[in-house]
Amino acid sequence: MWRFDSETFRTVPGFDGVYRRVVGRPSWVTKWALIAAAIVVLVPLMLLALAGLVIGTVVFVLLGLIAQVITFVRSGLHSLSGGGSTSTGRRNVRVIHRD
Repeated sequence: MWRFDSETFRTVPGFDGVYRRVVGRPSWVTKWALIAAAIVVLVPLMLLALAGLVIGTVVFVLLGLIAQVITFVRSGLHSLSGGGSTSTGRRNVRVIHRD
């Protein structure tokens, strides 16, 4: 199995200079570079997620309002056509009581 550690960069031709530059830096430089990279990647992802939540909420509310308007219009048209608000849609139904 191939082992990957700091010695790998020293032994590979061409990476020796990179290895010396990275190892020669203070640890706080590396930490700040990683923090900056994380901010560059994570901030846009969080903004996209927030925008998705806001847009999803707005669409949900608008579609809910449209559904209520449609229900109100249908119930209003139904009551104008002769059915009462308690009607289940049946008309001229004979109920047979059996003893």
